[in-house]
Amino acid sequence: MDLAWLEDFLALVECGSFSEAAERRHLSQPAFSRRIRSLEEWAGVDLVDRSTHRISLTAAGAAFQPLAEEAMRRLADARRRAQDVEREKTSGIRLACTHLLASAYFPRWLTSVEPELGRQVSFQLLVDNMVACERLMRSGEAQLLLCHHHPAAPAELDARAFIRLRLAGDCLLAVSAPDANGRPLYNLPLERRLATPYLAYREESGLGRILARSGVLERLGGRLDPVFHSHAALTLVTLARSGKGLAWAPLSLVRDDLEAEALVKVGTADVEIQFDVCLIRPVARQSATVEALWSLVNAPIEAKPSGVRQQRPPC
Repeated sequence: MDLAWLEDFLALVECGSFSEAAERRHLSQPAFSRRIRSLEEWAGVDLVDRSTHRISLTAAGAAFQPLAEEAMRRLADARRRAQDVEREKTSGIRLACTHLLASAYFPRWLTSVEPELGRQVSFQLLVDNMVACERLMRSGEAQLLLCHHHPAAPAELDARAFIRLRLAGDCLLAVSAPDANGRPLYNLPLERRLATPYLAYREESGLGRILARSGVLERLGGRLDPVFHSHAALTLVTLARSGKGLAWAPLSLVRDDLEAEALVKVGTADVEIQFDVCLIRPVARQSATVEALWSLVNAPIEAKPSGVRQQRPPC
């Protein structure tokens, strides 16, 4: 049986005329009539009543029509699902990620989870600042978002449409280059009469949003002079290392600098900010690969491979 015969039959039912249906199917009327007759021979019964000018279905044809329609719907659905699987295989997981996490966290995290998935996973990593990443999630261009999170500065996504999962902890520290005696070149609390040079985050930075909404800057009374702005933590740390000013940076980024004394910690615990590394997804069901990954990272902690879900690091 040729599937085109079902399409011919349904076109005939809709048009109610052999000539109109043949035109729709881009066939001559004799060729179209032969295909309908072939379908009837396959079915073993007459499906069309040809005794009137305006065709109608026989009782058998009327019973056959909804089944033919259902068969075509199922075939179309099967085709779409097969294409989705192929598209998923080639496009993989579309993950939006901020610049720092893309370089400092994502490769290590992927190494820890990929073996547990039981298959090679293809990622499209969409790297940008936090505001742009949120836009990618709202538009559906990204399926997952890897970002920093603080209760005072959550991702600006509808809580009814997106859910969040904590992966690890980190801490924002105030850091400075050391002076000749190993003490901070720029210190806290601010005792100078002049404002202290401050390497600031831009508004579109996720870490900048956390710092701005934590209350730390307000408690310092506006004694910081923002001499440089960037959304990239690595840029601010590089400038702080060269003595250009005071900066807040994640412990995960500056740990080696602190150990090597290229940077020194500034201030006390009240200017430190605990925050999380999180994975965010839409509530709506995603592709099979995304669902498998989410189930893995959302599994009980004792079932995780080492490093998937980490405790907060000490500041």
